Amino acid sequence: MADTSKAHTAAEKHVVQHVLPELFGQTFSPAKLKLTWGGYFAYDGVSADHSIIVCVSTSEGVTSSGNYATAKVMKLAKDVLMMLHTPVAQLRVLALTEKSMLEAVERMQALGRFPPPSEIKAIHTPLMPELQRDVEAVRVHARAEVTPSTNLKASQ
Repeated sequence: MADTSKAHTAAEKHVVQHVLPELFGQTFSPAKLKLTWGGYFAYDGVSADHSIIVCVSTSEGVTSSGNYATAKVMKLAKDVLMMLHTPVAQLRVLALTEKSMLEAVERMQALGRFPPPSEIKAIHTPLMPELQRDVEAVRVHARAEVTPSTNLKASQ
């Protein structure tokens, strides 16, 4: 099975350490914050003053066959639920490295099936070309593992 974690972790780290500080003017780091019901949730990025919480996604909004990436969007919906129940935050951000995922989230917001931009700010945070190549390379490898081979011999 393809190990996609290294490329995705590097991409998320870049967004948290470089892109978010440029956009918001303060440092960010991963942190666990308390939820209204008592548990904790680990955020990819939390601003130094804890006013901004961020979940980073490197997922595409469409599958390799061009279908809507339901499972990936539902994972974001779970993250958003946690964000909405983190009272310390004043701004809740989804940092999406793939334009197709931003479009999927915006489409869901427009349909009223995802919290509006006033509650969840979805932003596109493109990766540096070398990181984008790494992320795409592991995607290609992972797709190859789950795609049926067209070269299989017919069974007798």
